[in-house]
Amino acid sequence: MFLRSWMGAPLLGALVLSCPLAASAETGMVLVLSPPELDPEKAEGLLQSAEDGLKELSSLEVKPGKLAGPPNKPGCLKEAACLGGIVRAAGADQVLLINPLPEAAAVELEVMLLDKSGQAQRESSELGAFKRADSAITAALQKVLPGWLRKGWGGVDVPAAATAVKVDGKLLPARPGVPAAAPAGRHELDVLTPKGSVLHLVQVKEGARAKLPEAALPTAANTSIPKGAASPVRYVAYGAWTAGALGLAGAFVAGGLANFQLSSVTACQGTSRTCTTFPEVQAAEGRATSLNQAGNIMLAAGAGLAVAGAGLFTFDLLRP
Repeated sequence: MFLRSWMGAPLLGALVLSCPLAASAETGMVLVLSPPELDPEKAEGLLQSAEDGLKELSSLEVKPGKLAGPPNKPGCLKEAACLGGIVRAAGADQVLLINPLPEAAAVELEVMLLDKSGQAQRESSELGAFKRADSAITAALQKVLPGWLRKGWGGVDVPAAATAVKVDGKLLPARPGVPAAAPAGRHELDVLTPKGSVLHLVQVKEGARAKLPEAALPTAANTSIPKGAASPVRYVAYGAWTAGALGLAGAFVAGGLANFQLSSVTACQGTSRTCTTFPEVQAAEGRATSLNQAGNIMLAAGAGLAVAGAGLFTFDLLRP
């Protein structure tokens, strides 16, 4: 368990070994809207270029694309509900929609990446500015392709109640319906809500959306500390007891050094002049006194901390 602080307010967060709902890689498909005035051979070339670009840049499992006529409903390409219907009819998770707009000798491409909700990322590219159609499509695709759908990356669907998320400590905004991008692999995902924060260990698959269930969010149940479980008090107890033990050890070391200082003093006997001189005796006694004082301080502090640590541990162990 971890005690966290978010925006100045203390939050109690729990460490959760989270197993997100299993998810396979998203499927993608290219759909080229082919108006009657567009040369069929050019339309097929656009379809092939778009499929190649999607396979090269994205982590999607690309399904065979197709040519289609313009939508029957006027204004369909500007309505989320209609765009979502196009994706669902295509039978893919993501659709790269190429909408050629023939104008005189040049053709302008409206490139849109759509999902089932009808959310669209749009970009326009004029073929006249490029020598080849695949270059124009690739340039547009690089702008509309979200980070979590790029090669080597995946995403985590964050519940709507989250205010922000941290992936491996990096703060990312929590936007409903937009997965948080993360490189494929294992990551620490910290979900922050007004009720608290929960740290998850998640496995992100390339091109897939790992989904966190609503039950994984902080609640009164999963942010409280179960009886018998280690709490912040327990960790404070461990720290106090360890510091106390070190203090007691230091006291014994200081006492030993003080005795060593006095053991080096030799008394004068008979006519022998090999005894310790008076100034040397004073210096040795001064060092021994200082060491004894330091040892007494460490002894008192160490004993106090050890007792406090033991008391906190017992309190935490017996708490209701």
